[in-house]
Amino acid sequence: MQVHESDANLLKLADPQSTVMLIAAMNHVLKTVTSDDRRANIATYSNPVLPLSAGLVTAIVDFLNANSRVTGASK
Repeated sequence: MQVHESDANLLKLADPQSTVMLIAAMNHVLKTVTSDDRRANIATYSNPVLPLSAGLVTAIVDFLNANSRVTGASK
């Protein structure tokens, strides 16, 4: 709703070493919004009981593991 996939692709072109991760229906506060309704989206900003979008934590852990510069560290 706020940022389009094409924006992410342009940022990737600006820094080819960057990583783009698109998570369907995730908004700026990392919550899932299944509607194009702006009010429903904004309501997620102040609802602390909503879970993080599915796949977000796994994507972050995978990114950190893939880009860790620490060698010999146990996982």
